[in-house]
Amino acid sequence: RKALEIDDLQVYALFNLGIGAYRDGNLERALKFFEKTLLADPGKGDVNLFIAKCRFALDDMKGGVEAIRDMFAWEERHPRNKNRKEGEPEVQVIKASERQELEELLSQVGRVALSTGDLETARLAAETLVDQVNRCEYLPLLARVEADSGDARKAIELGQEADTRCDRDALSAESYYAQAKAYCMLEQATPAIEILNTLMANAEVARHFEDLLRTDKAFEFLKGSDFYDKYIADEKKQSSSSEASMKPAESATQTTEEPQSATPSNE
Repeated sequence: RKALEIDDLQVYALFNLGIGAYRDGNLERALKFFEKTLLADPGKGDVNLFIAKCRFALDDMKGGVEAIRDMFAWEERHPRNKNRKEGEPEVQVIKASERQELEELLSQVGRVALSTGDLETARLAAETLVDQVNRCEYLPLLARVEADSGDARKAIELGQEADTRCDRDALSAESYYAQAKAYCMLEQATPAIEILNTLMANAEVARHFEDLLRTDKAFEFLKGSDFYDKYIADEKKQSSSSEASMKPAESATQTTEEPQSATPSNE
């Protein structure tokens, strides 16, 4: 029993050293202590939250997501869940405040990874959100990841599941976008345009997605359609003309600003 108490104290000391380093902003040192804490006592799986935050702050997005996945796996392996009787609901060992923080971290990192093209990390984050947090709320994000990854059929499948099984009034736009892109990838113009017309009918939603429509090459498949001419080609022309109109003004400013000659002083 005495040896166990010493071990417990050592684990507690390691964790406190990690917290101290974390508060001081020494993230690499904090990460080492948190990882040592977990190695010393694998039962302290909630330390993974601090490991994740350190890794995210150190620009290791994938490592941070993996730490969060480890935390959810720890919850599933927890004795309170392993020993529960058949039919009993899973016990949420992770605190509600921690669960909310995990969701916020995953959602933020997933979208950043998607926008920067880190599709492996984006998929890990989206899959974790779907499996562990809220399937309906994050299916559209996973559908977008699959579309950007080139799996058009999977993107359509996930988007349709979100639209049919879930209450998606507020967030269905993302699944529509993913499905429309997927249909373009499959060279199916009719369903793509039908979905995009629904998407662009809302002015606020249209403003959010119009840049993606112009820059994503998948939508070049719609060239020649009325939709392309209205929402993509016209916007590209306006963007090009505005850029061109800026250039003469810039050059005029440059020509009028002649260098002044130095005037010798009378000493």
